Amino acid sequence: PPPPKKTFFDIYFKVVETLTLLFPVWTVLLQGIAFCRPDAFNWLSASPIKVGKRTLPVDLYSAFLMVIMFSMGTTLTFQDFESIRSSAYPIGVAFALQYGLTPLLGFLIGRFLSEPLAIGLMVLACCPGSQASNVACFIAGCDLPVSILMTLASTMMSGIMTPLLLWSLLRLRSPSAFDCLGMAAKVVKVTLAPIFTGLLANQLPSS
Repeated sequence: PPPPKKTFFDIYFKVVETLTLLFPVWTVLLQGIAFCRPDAFNWLSASPIKVGKRTLPVDLYSAFLMVIMFSMGTTLTFQDFESIRSSAYPIGVAFALQYGLTPLLGFLIGRFLSEPLAIGLMVLACCPGSQASNVACFIAGCDLPVSILMTLASTMMSGIMTPLLLWSLLRLRSPSAFDCLGMAAKVVKVTLAPIFTGLLANQLPSS
């Protein structure tokens, strides 16, 4: 019998899998370029994307992040959310360290840095886990399903935890105003919405 016809999602998953396995190569390559020619990444800005005379309500940086989050969503099923209960202990420990110890360390280390560096470090420390941790776990031969569930749990709560932690910590470091609700809306748009869109796309029949 003839081989089954590949769908768009079959090709998409294969491309994403190949690019993911080459993650160490991209990391070393891009870090080398950024170190030697930092101006090479000036195009990746937070300015709104302009198409002709029309300005889109998203910047290029957010657009790339939305693609990554959508890709993460396409690897998930509704059963993954049920699996969180069976791994509640390691996920709970990881969640507490992610949104407890890491922001605290970022804040303490930031006390010895200039204000711009300290704020950048605190923002990074308050963000959830990412795909990079899953890739590293896969390469190291660790428990990948639990790692994915940890990333899923921290990402799902990032719309609440990240703005709340930043609002609390930045008040201690800088008196400048922080738009907590604005950041929460941004996290939902750039992170949670693409993940759920990818999740729903993954439920479509392959045929």
